[in-house]
Amino acid sequence: MLSNNVLVPLGNLAGRLMMVLCIFGFLIYTDPVIAFALTVAVGGLYSVLYLSIRRPVARLSARRVASNTERFRTAHEALGSVKEAKVLGRECFFLHAFDVASAVFTRVFALNQIIGSVPRFLLEAVAIGGVLGLLVLMLQRGESGAGIVPLLGLYAAAVYRIMPALQQIYTGVTNLRFCGDLITVLRSELAMIDAHAAVVEAPEPEVEPVAFTHSVELRDVSLRYAGAESDVLDGLSLSIPKNSSIGVVGETGSGKSTLIDVLLGLLQPQAGALLLDGVALREEQLRGWQRLIGYVPQFIYLSDSSIRNNIAFGIDASQIDQARVEEAARLAGLHEFIVNQSPEGYDTVVGERGIRLSGGQRQRIGIARALYHDPDVLILDEATSSLDNITEHGVMKAIRALSGRKTIVIVAHRLSTVQDCDQIVVIDKGRVREHGTYNDLMARDGALAALDRVARR
Repeated sequence: MLSNNVLVPLGNLAGRLMMVLCIFGFLIYTDPVIAFALTVAVGGLYSVLYLSIRRPVARLSARRVASNTERFRTAHEALGSVKEAKVLGRECFFLHAFDVASAVFTRVFALNQIIGSVPRFLLEAVAIGGVLGLLVLMLQRGESGAGIVPLLGLYAAAVYRIMPALQQIYTGVTNLRFCGDLITVLRSELAMIDAHAAVVEAPEPEVEPVAFTHSVELRDVSLRYAGAESDVLDGLSLSIPKNSSIGVVGETGSGKSTLIDVLLGLLQPQAGALLLDGVALREEQLRGWQRLIGYVPQFIYLSDSSIRNNIAFGIDASQIDQARVEEAARLAGLHEFIVNQSPEGYDTVVGERGIRLSGGQRQRIGIARALYHDPDVLILDEATSSLDNITEHGVMKAIRALSGRKTIVIVAHRLSTVQDCDQIVVIDKGRVREHGTYNDLMARDGALAALDRVARR
């Protein structure tokens, strides 16, 4: 679009404009009055036409961008949910949505082509009328036939050369207007590229080390998302001793994931603080704190690369420490599978998004990835919720083997996932409803017991 509708028209416009100016200059030298009349007639026509279509073309430009975005969005959704679409019989829904967007996209281009071509026919009528008018004017001025013919031929030749040039100038200007939104989008993209390049090329800032020897604590933390009517975390306080394990449970929407995001340093609360060994963590210390954390999300992203590269994620292949990769795999209970069942060992390619692996194997790679940097803290955010009970048991067995050596925070829906933790915290409406060991809380018959009864129904 940029090449065909902006760069090429700009080049043509410059060349045609130069030719038109030269011809008009010659006509002015020959007869200023007639040249002025021709300039007013032709220039006035194109000016009036452009002013009349300027706003409609700008609207067409916006519709072009919107319809093209809709085409790609619909295609992405259809292909991303192809199984569900086929099983539910929703193919026609996506086909119709794509067809509507494509029809708008095509119609917009057709209208722009029509708008760009219409003046040519009007200009031809004006040119013929102009030549006839010029003949009448010359006769009224009493010029002889011998003088009229060559001069009339000169102006006819000039008009013949000017018409296509003016039409191309008009079409080029119209296309530039039509691509106004495209230029705006590209400018923003280029600005993002420049900003990214500045970040990449800038020297990596020094990370201020942080001390973590006793505990990490959330103290009176409150957080409300923009536009929300209530706090998702409401004065929440929680202390996690080093090398202990803590399970975080609660109903959907209780604030568990937000609590984890604050603990990870990804969200800054409006009130309260994150403390290490009793000292509030400053903003410049966040990167140092994050380097102590290994994070395992619910959905593990795996690149279409080797098991080794996915464990040492985001590290150049030449800088990967194979010993650390294998140690992380052992801790995650993955090493035996890689050595004995994977065709190429650690060089086995997992496929796009890990399609060649089972759910449990993908989660184990996620755990090994988190352990590759030998973190002090391991955070699992519903990392086993999509696994069956047998697979989850194997994954949690690998996690429990780290107890006493790592600070482990587990967010889970299933109580069986966290019942062996040193401490269980029940979150309700952004607050700690109760906390203690699994047996103590079940004996108390409070919030945890209520969650257990709901889960058993």
